[in-house]
Amino acid sequence: MPAVLKAKTVLNSFVPISRFNKGETSKIIGEVQNEGIKFVVRNNNPECVMLSLDSYKRLLDEIE
Repeated sequence: MPAVLKAKTVLNSFVPISRFNKGETSKIIGEVQNEGIKFVVRNNNPECVMLSLDSYKRLLDEIE
């Protein structure tokens, strides 16, 4: 995959916390289910990571 596409994918995985405040939680959860991960940012600083259940299970399997 070209670096430009990877960078675009990473940039698209950031979600401003203001979207939650605007009532877009269901839409964001759908994005997480489709894409596997989202980074929630507040004041341009990462605050938390949202993982799909499948991504979480794969992560646990890798740890074990």
